Amino acid sequence: MNFFHPFFILLFLVPLSSPASFDFNTKLEKAYSEFLKLKISGGQKLADEAIRENPDNGIAIYMSNYAEIISIFISEDKALYEKLKKNEDLRVKKISQLSKSSPYYLFTQAEIRLQWAFVKLKFGDEVSSVLNVRQAYKLLEQNMKAYPDFLPNKKTMGLLNILIGSVPDKYVSLLNLAGMNGDVNQGLQQLEEVANSTSPFKLEARIYKIMAENYILRNQEKDFNEIKNLYDTHTDNLLVSFLYASVLLKNAQSDDALKILNAKPAGPEYYAFPYLDYITAEIYLFKASYKQSRDAYNKFLSVYKGKNFIKDTYYKILLTYWLSNDEANARLYFDKILNSGQTVYDADKHAQKFAENKELPDKILMKSRLYFDGGFYQQALETINTFSINTSNNKNLIEYYYRKARIFHQMDNYSNAILFYLKTIELSKNTNYYFAPNSALQMGYIYKDQNNKELAKIYFNKALSYQNYEYKNTIDNKAKAALNELKQANR
Repeated sequence: MNFFHPFFILLFLVPLSSPASFDFNTKLEKAYSEFLKLKISGGQKLADEAIRENPDNGIAIYMSNYAEIISIFISEDKALYEKLKKNEDLRVKKISQLSKSSPYYLFTQAEIRLQWAFVKLKFGDEVSSVLNVRQAYKLLEQNMKAYPDFLPNKKTMGLLNILIGSVPDKYVSLLNLAGMNGDVNQGLQQLEEVANSTSPFKLEARIYKIMAENYILRNQEKDFNEIKNLYDTHTDNLLVSFLYASVLLKNAQSDDALKILNAKPAGPEYYAFPYLDYITAEIYLFKASYKQSRDAYNKFLSVYKGKNFIKDTYYKILLTYWLSNDEANARLYFDKILNSGQTVYDADKHAQKFAENKELPDKILMKSRLYFDGGFYQQALETINTFSINTSNNKNLIEYYYRKARIFHQMDNYSNAILFYLKTIELSKNTNYYFAPNSALQMGYIYKDQNNKELAKIYFNKALSYQNYEYKNTIDNKAKAALNELKQANR
């Protein structure tokens, strides 16, 4: 779920004390609450009123950045981004002219820089984004020396520690040269401190912590319970509803995720969130409800203004026809995949490669895979058991063993899972499919969970040894994170 990288959860404002240059009043506190719920227009109105009442209030200036950042990030509207990106420097310059005696003086500047770094990265301005991150890091580093107990510093530096600490090894030396160091465990501790405090930053820190543990680490059961408790107390918060549905979907709890999406808070006060239609479509695809899936994908396409997930969406629509035995309509989508969107995310890259090869999938294997992805393991097993292994298609045979291994793994049948993972690895010699490296990764997880650390290390390193295959960055990052966990546990 690349969409679900930690950059997506935006930085939200914190309640302040005096001085007047950084005055968090009742109106701005309400604006903060509205932004956190993704009630953008209501929060924007309050922030604008606060600016008119006191143009020199650094918090009002900082808050006015939220509506733009959230709107751009969720809509992925390139034209809106180009129109508004000039406001970054204007706001930072305005705040830099205010009182330097407040711990919020450097903090708000760092936050604005970091927020725009996330948006710039989304639109391909990588160099500018990295410069922004470095500016934010240095400002926070300076502020932490001056105010070591200032919770907002720990909240944001905790996030940076996790993001910087989890980058691929090939970029670490560059970050060190830029004077930036990250530590995932330290970042989690910083977020935990804020999340467990009585600070108004508590909710924001909890969101970051849940995102980090679900999309960087593997503490699925712990995080599932934490996000459930968070949702139960914030049912009117669209951001929390999205996060809960995403975590459920990642944990293959599709039916429960669909219930959350169907019960999500709605109304004109909430900002349009097309991606919710996309993940709704995914769930219906997993359930083999192809017409409902197609309708939801088309709804996503009708309102979404970005370029990511477009190729993947057309690929999934093709599947809804193909798996319904409507080959004529399915083949109409090859050109749509090739001539739309972009290939930044893995899902779009996969769709592009599929369309270029024009190789339609085996229906049994695909149906089993989709059932599996949705958490419908019994249906997945029953489906794949109808596949004939007397096939001349080597890729399909490898995938058969891989899919069966994944099903047994999730059904806690570890002995059979290991046998089928090993068969996948054996048959995958001289191929560049992702089945073998992910099999090695999954075997590493099995042995890690069984406290067989040596075998776990062997298979995590084996996963890292594979080259030039689809999803390599994703699998490598998971293997490195797992090895880091083992290393930390041995200290």
